[in-house]
Amino acid sequence: MRRSALPLLFLLSCASAQEAGERFDATHAPFTSVHATLLDFELDGTLVADSPDPDAIRRQIEAQLLFTVGQLNAESSVGQLGHLQVSAVTTTIIEVPPVPAPAPAPRYAVTYHAKLPVAWGGAMKPTTYSFTLPARLGQADQLAFATKYGATCVDPTAGTADAGTMFLFYRPAQPGCVLAAADVARFEATVTDSAENTHGKSPEYHRVWSDNALEVVAIFTHEYSTPGPGDEGVNAYGDFVWNVHEYLGQLQPNDAKRSEPAGLSPSGTAAPNVRLAAALPDGRRIAINVKLVGHELAGDGAAFDEWYDALTPTADVVLYNGHAGLGANIRTLMSKGTFVPGHYLIWFANGCDTFTYVDRTLVDRRALVNADDPGGTKYMDTLTNVMAGYFKSLGPTSLTLLHALLDARDTSRAPKRYEEIFQNIDPSQIVVVTGEEDNVLEPLPPAPNPGGEASAAGNGMPSAGGEPQSGAASPPAAGTPTQDDDDGCSVGRGVRGNRSGRGAFGLVLATLALLRRRHRSR
Repeated sequence: MRRSALPLLFLLSCASAQEAGERFDATHAPFTSVHATLLDFELDGTLVADSPDPDAIRRQIEAQLLFTVGQLNAESSVGQLGHLQVSAVTTTIIEVPPVPAPAPAPRYAVTYHAKLPVAWGGAMKPTTYSFTLPARLGQADQLAFATKYGATCVDPTAGTADAGTMFLFYRPAQPGCVLAAADVARFEATVTDSAENTHGKSPEYHRVWSDNALEVVAIFTHEYSTPGPGDEGVNAYGDFVWNVHEYLGQLQPNDAKRSEPAGLSPSGTAAPNVRLAAALPDGRRIAINVKLVGHELAGDGAAFDEWYDALTPTADVVLYNGHAGLGANIRTLMSKGTFVPGHYLIWFANGCDTFTYVDRTLVDRRALVNADDPGGTKYMDTLTNVMAGYFKSLGPTSLTLLHALLDARDTSRAPKRYEEIFQNIDPSQIVVVTGEEDNVLEPLPPAPNPGGEASAAGNGMPSAGGEPQSGAASPPAAGTPTQDDDDGCSVGRGVRGNRSGRGAFGLVLATLALLRRRHRSR
């Protein structure tokens, strides 16, 4: 189930020495987690390039640092590559001894300085950290590197990695991994605590409940590109729908005041798009819109856009559950949705290593519709995973957040801070939140008059369509996931059927395109 060639078409023009200015965000997004700390890694890196072109050099630096994903994953950590800062780039030609024609192409020694925020989930915070990364990052070089080390220098659960997945599963400290000195660059990072760490922050419950309604959009991906029996993405979707049905039944026992598909059962639902709603006894309203999408989100096209665009203007929570797609699915979702001024949103990318793939795309889009929020975080909190989002825990993780939002209106309970919410999520995911630094905990609006309670369908909650249910698995227990062969990391796996290299080609290009976004300068 490995991907094939990583297409890095970098190399263009000429110069003998080049220094590039540092690029960084105008605003930052502070960080809260219960299982990780944000650290700043600063390093002086080196690589050997086959072009002196400044843009090509920048892309090769980013491609080299993409391999930190695999090395840091071995430490239950990952870098925030969407916030990478690179400066002091120098390029000098390496002398090539004269040889009979055809002469080898010239090579260039590159040095650079980098600052990379890292969500550190390891046992002990380091003060220094040694990286061992590929020294040459041209397309042919990466193919050769994966061919040579794809079986010995990778996570043992990954099988044999190819050039498309080598960065994700790369483990230079793996027993049996012997890397030739000429193939790698070794350098040490200095490590300090980031000033962006925050504590004690909460979701802005008063904004969520300002209209006494909770609107949720929940998306689940298939596990496989050609789903069949036992597809864990389908099972996770069905389990979540059933568990939401059960939960709403507890909150509102009166069937007439709930709206949901007909024929729901513990085996889930055959309908790929459902809406479950309830008018609660205290007059609040809740609606949860759930959709099952393909293994690659971009493939759902206009049908998904129409559904998502109709819901996002009033959505309080967006829950994406499933394949990160080596970043491609996360990048696709960040570019979608329709937003209105002043509406607060909790946006959760619940997949593998999603912390490393989220950049400023979505916050910049949000800033455009909020004149009082140039940073894009005043009305949005972004939740991501440092590590794996296992299919078995996707639904329970989403339900944990929903419980916290509903419980905040219970006068017998104190509203939960983010750290308290994350304590109830499978710790192997290492969930973090960014953009919460400006959150305030204000009194919740008064509950509406329970005497005004109406049926769900008659209280702004349209009836949900549905079909007779069949198929999926029984509800999973919340907590520790089952780590079967393909029920593991919901990124970089799960290709059944067509395993050609084209899928990996597009996915890794999307990852590198995300890294190549030009950050706004101060």
